[in-house]
Amino acid sequence: MSSKRIPEIETQRLLLRQVTTADLDAWAERVFADPEVMRFMPKRDMTPLQRAERAFNNYNRLWGERGIGRYSVNTRVLNPLNTSVMK
Repeated sequence: MSSKRIPEIETQRLLLRQVTTADLDAWAERVFADPEVMRFMPKRDMTPLQRAERAFNNYNRLWGERGIGRYSVNTRVLNPLNTSVMK
């Protein structure tokens, strides 16, 4: 991947950021291990983690090659002090 910085977008409720390797296990479990999601995906002999890694590599390649790509969408929750924390 090139050294292009992937922009983050922050709102009061959301943070849109680059997908990182720290996201892979949760992504594999929540998306690629879900039978309802996978019934719409092409059949391949890949584990959910392998699928997540493949998607991660493709998304980051697109950012590097074309300056476009996908974001990780993270919700914010306001705590009693009215400051936001990532959920």
